[in-house]
Amino acid sequence: NRALEALAKKEAAEAQVQELIVANTTAEKQIQELVVAKERAEEQVKDALAANEAIQAQVQALISAKVSAENRALEALAKKEAAEAQVQELIVANTTAEKQIQELVVAKERAEEQVKDALAANEAIQAQVQALISAKVSAENRALEAL
Repeated sequence: NRALEALAKKEAAEAQVQELIVANTTAEKQIQELVVAKERAEEQVKDALAANEAIQAQVQALISAKVSAENRALEALAKKEAAEAQVQELIVANTTAEKQIQELVVAKERAEEQVKDALAANEAIQAQVQALISAKVSAENRALEAL
């Protein structure tokens, strides 16, 4: 009877080890998938930051162009001849620059939101990876205890 009980316990332990191996393999696959997702999120963060930097440079260039256009407008007013035509052109350029600045400010805000979203996703993935690593270690410890 004791031999049969020991055999039954051994078989139960082996079945538990098999279940833990399956759980461990599943956890490892999930960790790999989350690592890939984390890398994608990091790439999105890099892309959003690069886009943000490009937008910042464009905003600065447009602000400089606006200031330059305003200065030229003042010089044109001082020179009466052909001043009105030149002023009208500079007003159009200035208005266009302001519209572009407004559009770029909106685009910059969107890029910043994307950066925030990507960072939040990255943190969530990090937490999932940590939880799966903990579950894997726990499963491995239970498997070792079961053996």
